[in-house]
Formats: sequence, C-alpha cells, structure tokens
Amino acid sequence: MQIEFGAPVLGIGGKRMGEVDGVVVNAGTKRASTILVDTGLFDRGRHMIAVSAVTSSDQDGLHLDE
Repeated sequence: MQIEFGAPVLGIGGKRMGEVDGVVVNAGTKRASTILVDTGLFDRGRHMIAVSAVTSSDQDGLHLDE
C-alpha cells in the first residue's frame, strides 16, 4: 500500500476526515504503524490512525474501515 503526504483520508461512506500529515515508523521493524491525519483548515487537529484501519488506497485517497 502506498501512503502519500497530503492524500485525503476517507472514513465510512467516503466522508473526508482530513489529510495524511505524517507517518510513525517503528524503528525496530522499519514498518509504518500509525498515520497522522490533519483534520482541519482553521480549527486544526491531528489524529493518530493505526495502519491496520486502512482498508485500501487509490487515486481518491486512503479508505478506512472505521
């Protein structure tokens, strides 16, 4: 799966949750464990989403199962 910075993050029903703002990588395994999602334009927030919650990635963005 490919994760691009700035890609839209979409929840159930295709509702836009925000954009990919970063990735947390496990130093031991060198694998991504968490995606940081920027959730706002004016009222900025940042959420941490487990990589396991991502069901697919396509030209529309990352699709989550929750």
